[in-house]
Amino acid sequence: MASSAAAKPRARPRKVIAIQDLDALKAKKQQLKQDLKEMNKTVKVQQQKKRRLMKAAHNLHDEDLLWLLRERQTQRSEDPNSAQDQNGDAAEDLSAENVEPNETVNSEEHVNRTSDGAQSNE
Repeated sequence: MASSAAAKPRARPRKVIAIQDLDALKAKKQQLKQDLKEMNKTVKVQQQKKRRLMKAAHNLHDEDLLWLLRERQTQRSEDPNSAQDQNGDAAEDLSAENVEPNETVNSEEHVNRTSDGAQSNE
């Protein structure tokens, strides 16, 4: 069997890896699995926050908030690199500002729409 490597001129011998290195690699693999599990939980929480916010905006009949959420979603789908950093922050900011249980839709700060569909902040 040892001569089989010599029979193939391009065959490379396998590297010998020390037992300590194998243990370190196994530990690193386990750590990476754990990190992936935590990241998946974080993503699920962010998606749940987003669903709750969309539902609350729909229940409040807040068209401006729904438009803003949809606009941000389309921007993130076009730029996947920014989605990880901004996804949770945007949902938290909007939920803190706009989805309060006692909030009324016709507040003074609410954006009013004119008859031609343009927006005006009054």
